[in-house]
Amino acid sequence: MPKPARGEVYAVTAGTYEGEFYVCIDIADDIIGVLILPEMVSTFVPRDEFVVGMNKNILELQEALPVGIMNVCINQHNKNKNEKSLHRR
Repeated sequence: MPKPARGEVYAVTAGTYEGEFYVCIDIADDIIGVLILPEMVSTFVPRDEFVVGMNKNILELQEALPVGIMNVCINQHNKNKNEKSLHRR
């Protein structure tokens, strides 16, 4: 089973959210917190749905972000959580 990692960027290649990029930030056993690019909003995706998307190539790994850029994404995600400006899916 594929395992998403913090700082990895996935392109959404099909469906309602096609064209978005998900930066994995918070990874737990049952849910993954992502920062959606280019909107810079945050949401949480059930881990099993994320893995299904990976397996079906709906979510395609693009890259692991360099540390500096990853830190910017983490800070934005945390700011979004603190302001409760989470995008609901």
